[in-house]
Amino acid sequence: FGIWKLMNNTFDMASTCIGTPQYLSPELCQEVPYSSKSDIWALGCLLYEICALAPPFSATNLLSLFYKITKGEYDPVPDVFSDSTATLIHRMLCLDPGSRPSAGCLLSSAHLQK
Repeated sequence: FGIWKLMNNTFDMASTCIGTPQYLSPELCQEVPYSSKSDIWALGCLLYEICALAPPFSATNLLSLFYKITKGEYDPVPDVFSDSTATLIHRMLCLDPGSRPSAGCLLSSAHLQK
């Protein structure tokens, strides 16, 4: 968020690492090429933080933060939110970028059409 890179096609992979540390995807933490699915991860972190009033991953230093992110372990979404909201966040915070929904998939989902 706050940084945007134009890629020539939707399958291009970038290799620079910039962004809010708590919202960095596992692939960014591991310094491997990333795609637009890293933005889906960051959006999932933001949605989680809106629901839980805290980021899904936090630590006192970057190494610990990166470890937590690459393990993908975070507290459940508070029970006051619907199961569909929790499922949406869980899908966005999937460790495997290929298993995260695309932006188009999110925009056309019933959850966001309401």
